[in-house]
Amino acid sequence: MNPATVDDDTQGIGRATELHRAFQRLTQVEKEAFMALIVRPSKPAAMTWHGYDEAFAKQDDEFISITEAAEYLAVSVTTLRRHIKAGNLATDKRVGRNRMFRIGQVKTFDAARKQTKI
Repeated sequence: MNPATVDDDTQGIGRATELHRAFQRLTQVEKEAFMALIVRPSKPAAMTWHGYDEAFAKQDDEFISITEAAEYLAVSVTTLRRHIKAGNLATDKRVGRNRMFRIGQVKTFDAARKQTKI
């Protein structure tokens, strides 16, 4: 193996790590804008943005983690845990220590929360 290739690979990993750290420091709005730029099709007229509702439309029986559910609901994990403790939302299963939710259940909770302002 060529030593120059090894150095290039190592530098690439370093740049990827730096990029990941910078991405983690962005706000949620900035992350969404960044990802929209990355996934933008080559033809701007064909560009459409799919939110959570479109992405999860046919996956109501699939499971998501507490972190993913919090992102969907636009609340912190701590706030979501408070809702669980208060009995507003129940977990469907546990995988180890992780609580898992059905996407349909999270959607239903979100709709109810928006109506009653929980």
